[in-house]
Amino acid sequence: WKGKGRGGGEERTGGNEGGLQDLLQLSARATKEADAHARNIEAVLEDGMKSSRELKSTATNVLDELDRADSAFVNDMATAVDGLQKARNACNERVRSYIQKSEHVVEDQQRLAQEKLSGVFSESKRREG
Repeated sequence: WKGKGRGGGEERTGGNEGGLQDLLQLSARATKEADAHARNIEAVLEDGMKSSRELKSTATNVLDELDRADSAFVNDMATAVDGLQKARNACNERVRSYIQKSEHVVEDQQRLAQEKLSGVFSESKRREG
């Protein structure tokens, strides 16, 4: 067997031994390159996993913050509704009180008017009689 080694430099002679040597060298180079690619892929995967964990953490924090804001909003709205109900009840109570007072005033005025009319009527009867 006659052939040239890789790179076309010197001529080599021999049987299967030279070819086997070339195959072993090619295999070693291919293994080194495969290892380098595997390390690169591992690095990319680790970066991806790290980014994924960071994104998950950020998303979790955002969801937690939204839950807190939602709870605070619900509590604020409940407090506002409670305050509005108390204000409405107080307003209704004042209106009832004013209505009662005005009813008493009207009753008093009617009574006084009736007393005056009775007085006028009895005065006119006394004069006639």
